[in-house]
Amino acid sequence: MFVGYYLRTANPNLIPHSVSVCYPANGWTVLWESSRPVPLGPAGKPWRVNELTVQRFGDRRLVSYWFVLEDRVKLNPYFVWSMRLKSVFTSRAFNSALVRISTPVEAGGLETA
Repeated sequence: MFVGYYLRTANPNLIPHSVSVCYPANGWTVLWESSRPVPLGPAGKPWRVNELTVQRFGDRRLVSYWFVLEDRVKLNPYFVWSMRLKSVFTSRAFNSALVRISTPVEAGGLETA
């Protein structure tokens, strides 16, 4: 699990990046990309999360990730980027975070990951 937290008072140029870009940049091949609801919200309310299945050197992983902007869950990194960049020109700054969970995919497939 990785959580990158970006304070409202920090450099607004430090923004969460897209996991779908950083994995291929590090030699992983994206086999599948989607989003799905998971019961992570308050009282088990489903949130949508992004998911990737990636592979490198025979190692296959299921990567789930999402962004948090203030108290809202967002899937689109471009929306988070735009709000962080908007804060450069306004007095409104935003706390944001990137949450990423990577799970090995064993021989049983994605159902066991």
